Order: sequence, then C-alpha cells, then structure tokens
Amino acid sequence: MTSRLQKQIIYGVGFLVAAVLVVWGTYALFNSASRPPAATPTPTETFAPVRIEEVSTVVHTLPAPGFGSIADVAVRVRNPNLRAGVAEYPVKLILRGGRAQVLETQTATKYLLPGAVTYITQLGIPVSEPPTNVEVELQANPSFITIPASVSLPDLNVTFRERTIKNIGNTVLEEQKGVVTNASSLDWQFVEVAGIAVGNSGAVVGIGKTFVGDLKVGQQREFTLSWPATREPIRNVIPDATTNIYREENIVRVLGDPGLLR
Repeated sequence: MTSRLQKQIIYGVGFLVAAVLVVWGTYALFNSASRPPAATPTPTETFAPVRIEEVSTVVHTLPAPGFGSIADVAVRVRNPNLRAGVAEYPVKLILRGGRAQVLETQTATKYLLPGAVTYITQLGIPVSEPPTNVEVELQANPSFITIPASVSLPDLNVTFRERTIKNIGNTVLEEQKGVVTNASSLDWQFVEVAGIAVGNSGAVVGIGKTFVGDLKVGQQREFTLSWPATREPIRNVIPDATTNIYREENIVRVLGDPGLLR
C-alpha cells in the first residue's frame, strides 16, 4: 500500500467520524429542545406539632353522699403555626385514681386558631374517687388548614367585672361576670368564653365556660361564668374568648358595598 493510499484511507475515516459526531450532536440538541422541562416537585408543607403547656384538674365532691365526685379538666395547648390551625381538634382525657386505675375516659374537642394558646375544657366528669393524675393524648396527625396572610384572626377582648356567691339548693356557686367585645373586622355567629380561676397558691381552682352567641363588629355582650365555690381565695381569672374561623356558617358576610350604606 502506497503512502498516498494510506493518507486517503485516514482522511476518509476521519471524515466519516466527524460526520457521525455532527449528526449525533444535532439530534441531541433537537431532542433536548423539544423535550418539556422536568416538573419541579411541589414542596410538602410541614407544620410544628401542637404542645401541651399545662393540665389542670379541679375536683368537686357532690353534696349527696354515695355519689362520688365530679372533675373539671382544662388543658392549655399551644399551636405554634402562625398561619395554620385545625377546625376540629379532639384530645383524649384519661383520669386515673390512687392505684393508677382508670376512673374515666373522655374526649374533649375544640378548634385551634393559628398561633394561638387556648384551653380545651371538659366539665362535670363523673369519678368514683378524686383522680390523682390526668393523662392527655393529643391527636396524632391533625389536618392543619393554612389561611392567607390577608385574613385577620378574631380579636375578642374580655373585661371582668364583679364576682359573687350564689346558692342553688345545696350547691354554692361562684359567679364571675364580664363583658366581651368584638374588636375584629368581621361579625361572628358563635362566640364562646372560658375562664380559668387561679388561687393564691397559683393552682387552678375553678373552670367555667359559656356561649354568648353572635357578636357583631364593635358589639359588646355581657356573660356569666360559674363554678363551685372554692376554698382558696381567687387571685385572678384567665379569660379565653374564641370563635371557630373554620366554620363557614360562623362568619357573617356583609351583602353589597358597605360604602353605599347610609
């Protein structure tokens, strides 16, 4: 084979390889341009768990002998999620006696507003003996509902007034009167008020709750809370006025343009 023939073969092979590379590069470029971009996965929203801050139990002995006692339980919980809450949040209450036996098991349910600290209460739990411990089981995977930043949370202000003693038959009750004001930008159909009475020792000595019904913007409504009279003087009462923003029928919407009203 002559030197000239060898050069021709080398040039031919090189040209063939170059042609293949050009065709492959053109195909790859066209294929990548026509292929739709890969979808970006939507990040899963995560929520911080609800925390129990305090469990308070108040036991009242029934006036009639042989009927045992009743217990009122208040669980203070914190929802650390500032823009997400739960429309219905049940907690399981297990009341145990002196031998660690189960005296009663009940479920208390409330809603959790975004970023709120609230009390979940269960009143009048029948027990055969005063409970020595109350176990609280929180819901494992609550369904959090995120609200837009433009939505204002309820603003309900409570002012307490006089506190009096009232006798009903053989039962002596302590009544705490007060006024709740709707300082929100919306009317609410169902407003509830709870009061946690704290004694001089710092322990909870009374738990009461009531419903005040609908409350329009700027409106005030009187209410009365009551609990069996306490042996220990009450130092202060902690208010907890709330409304469930996740109930559609709870929100009163204004019809038409409010600016046209005279």
